[in-house]
Amino acid sequence: MHVALIYMASGRGRRFGSNKLLADLNGRPLYQYGFRALQQAVREMAVRGVAGHILVVSPYQEIRVWCCRRGALVYDNPQADEGIAASIRIGTERSAGVDALAFFVADQPLLRGRTIACFLAGFAASGKPLGAMTNTGRPGNPAVFLSAYRTELAGLRGDTGGCSLLLAHEDDLWRFAVPPEQLIDVDWTDDLIRLKTNFNSKHDI
Repeated sequence: MHVALIYMASGRGRRFGSNKLLADLNGRPLYQYGFRALQQAVREMAVRGVAGHILVVSPYQEIRVWCCRRGALVYDNPQADEGIAASIRIGTERSAGVDALAFFVADQPLLRGRTIACFLAGFAASGKPLGAMTNTGRPGNPAVFLSAYRTELAGLRGDTGGCSLLLAHEDDLWRFAVPPEQLIDVDWTDDLIRLKTNFNSKHDI
């Protein structure tokens, strides 16, 4: 199986009050943590017999340039104000020829590369067409879809993510439980402050 790991780095940070993806977290912009986790995941997936490549969707030139220099395919998102569906559509359209599409948000800095690799390798072995990480039983980000769902993904609009598809096809869904701290999102400035206070600078992604 070949999986496109689609990194959606398009958030406007309305609740945060500024571009949270560029906000500093222990000397590194927030978005870089998730990207480095994806890099590690691709390496570990290969050992498990699952191929993958990283595709970044972002309206921010700084992010696109940095990720491109590290081997990712990068695409502009001129419709970022629409919401997450725009990133999903672009990632889907630019991932022709893959067996599955996995989507990752750029504001989960504690998600580990090894966790991602186990998730995608487990999905490949599950025989299910859909997969999602969860810590509550309810599916959310990250999520993965076999290419058979390409049309439905490309049809999403507004600030509606792939979760709507997961819930509509729950019988086809494979769930992967992870420690809750790995799925922490940075939505507000207080979230970042708490991470800075508790974050281990030697955190192994």
